[in-house]
Amino acid sequence: MLFATLVSSEASAEGRPDLTQEEIEGEFLKANRWLKPNIIVVSCRGQELLDVRICFGRDLFPRSCGPNEQQRICRTGTVIVPATGSPLSLT
Repeated sequence: MLFATLVSSEASAEGRPDLTQEEIEGEFLKANRWLKPNIIVVSCRGQELLDVRICFGRDLFPRSCGPNEQQRICRTGTVIVPATGSPLSLT
């Protein structure tokens, strides 16, 4: 299983619904020591968190994210993080 060692952040469960892209990345990096900053991308739609992408090569080893993923980086000051278990609105 590809994500067997991925540990999700508990930041949204602590009652903080809005975080910066850097804070979200930092939480994932802190919880998953094998991650490096250049292989993770936080993307959003408007101000809502869309996903956190971890980039892998065809060999399924982590790799630097390419220009496609870099275009998806959240550019807003803060990102609204939905509560754990709640679905994201894709409208």
